[in-house]
Amino acid sequence: MENVWDYPRPPAVDTCPRRVCVELAGQILADSNRALRVLETSHPPTIYLPADNVRVELLLSGEEVEPREGPCPPPGNQCFPESGVGLGRM
Repeated sequence: MENVWDYPRPPAVDTCPRRVCVELAGQILADSNRALRVLETSHPPTIYLPADNVRVELLLSGEEVEPREGPCPPPGNQCFPESGVGLGRM
């Protein structure tokens, strides 16, 4: 088992040693053997998947996402899409 206190500071990017599969309501949203992990002291690994390993047709566009109250998204070019799986919107 990994210990998050053993992760480096500053953070490091490492290849994910295992296959990563994202499934929701019986649908495979993403499947990759090329995922990357960001390792940062005291934080669980953050997993990033290559865009070409994501089934974008199952994701909602910005116009389809219902507005929610909450904190602002982080700055930068990150993309945090939502899925329409199970919402009858596909």
